[in-house]
Amino acid sequence: MLLIPILGSIMSCNSEFDKLLPSREYNDSTSAIVKTRKVLYLIVDGARGWSVRDANAPNVMSLLKNSTYSWNSLSDSLGTNGNGWADLMTGVKKNKHKITDDSFAGNQLAQYPVIFQRIKASRPETRIASFASSTIFKDNLTTGADVSQSFNSDAEVKTAVVAELGSDIASLIVGQFDAIDIAGAQFGYDDSVPEYRNAILQFDQYLGEMLTALRSRRDYAKEDWLVVITSNHGGQAMIPPAQDDKTVFSYPNHI
Repeated sequence: MLLIPILGSIMSCNSEFDKLLPSREYNDSTSAIVKTRKVLYLIVDGARGWSVRDANAPNVMSLLKNSTYSWNSLSDSLGTNGNGWADLMTGVKKNKHKITDDSFAGNQLAQYPVIFQRIKASRPETRIASFASSTIFKDNLTTGADVSQSFNSDAEVKTAVVAELGSDIASLIVGQFDAIDIAGAQFGYDDSVPEYRNAILQFDQYLGEMLTALRSRRDYAKEDWLVVITSNHGGQAMIPPAQDDKTVFSYPNHI
């Protein structure tokens, strides 16, 4: 008896529908657009999280409402440029890439290559451009890039990034900036130090120009840009006693 209603349902599905859509051409009236994903990756040497926060840099702050961010992220304990860059460009730590300083001695980049090589292996048509203030960065961590250039100043790096953003085929653009780290190494990595704060605000001005160029792209409405701004390490600075919890989060070279 239980099979009767089930069979009846199956049989009824074989009958023709009472209402059918008219046979004609239909236009897609939806507003959905499939966007092309692209990345602007900015490595800002020595930009200590707390100091960038306290500098209240307007262009950095303008991004926060649409961002995932932290002022307390930890870099490796070594606090060297080479080690920090390698972490950011390979996705692994020093126990694997073996880079501990700017000499790159004994590195394992053949086994743990930079992200450019990973991308090219999967999508060889992707255009990758890298512009650096450091020749060490350029010479060691840009294998696989279609364009790899080094310059004498952050201003020149910014100009190159802006020019690349004007290209229709730009997909991944990396900019490495070192003026903040140079100021920090000479004067201190705290927002209270005028030279260091001014270097942060100068980079922020460059960021504004790069964002303007990005948003001015001809096909910007059809693109989905991920903008990454990160530092390779912190630097020596005073930690207020009330904020010193005696953990790695109170070691300024880390944050």
